[in-house]
Amino acid sequence: PLRRVTYMSGESDVCDTPYMETNQCLTCIPDDGGLDPSCEGYAQGWCRMARLHAFSQYVQAFYDQGEAAQTHKLMSVPDVGHSGCGMFQSSEFAAGALTCLPQAQLGS
Repeated sequence: PLRRVTYMSGESDVCDTPYMETNQCLTCIPDDGGLDPSCEGYAQGWCRMARLHAFSQYVQAFYDQGEAAQTHKLMSVPDVGHSGCGMFQSSEFAAGALTCLPQAQLGS
């Protein structure tokens, strides 16, 4: 069987320090954790959330909605930015983690 994969995307993971500083749109001090600001990075998306959504769409297109495409899904986590702690403590993460377990371990 194919492995189940769930991509978790923080809906507030939209920080891009170089862009924000250049365009003077800082209302706080962003911590983007080393987001790649190169041309290659921006070709993937302007922030982590956009890059993950683009990657997820690529996986779906690459596998052309086949069996592998059906085992990969994207879940959005509201009010979470670039925070592992926020992700792991979210109800969306708990629900997503359960979908990755084999049915036998869930008691079904």
